[in-house]
Amino acid sequence: MNQAALDFPVTTQAESYIVKRLRDHGAFIYPVSDAFPLKERIRRSILDSKLDCIVIGRNLGGKVETYAQLFERLYGEPLEPTKGKKRAQPQPA
Repeated sequence: MNQAALDFPVTTQAESYIVKRLRDHGAFIYPVSDAFPLKERIRRSILDSKLDCIVIGRNLGGKVETYAQLFERLYGEPLEPTKGKKRAQPQPA
């Protein structure tokens, strides 16, 4: 068993693929932590490395897919949870 398998217990083949591709792109992957589940470590790695718009590969339909698109498809939420939401504006006094 290689070291990568020991460091990153993944729950799906898709997560395993993302972790492998992140490493291929030279991204830093945070070590295993109870405080941060794998989904959040993947999110941070993609955002910190500015890979969100980089093509990770092709989906099952054969279309190219970015890290952000794959993350959203896999986890059912946007890579950047606050993206698209309007901030509350301070009320005038």
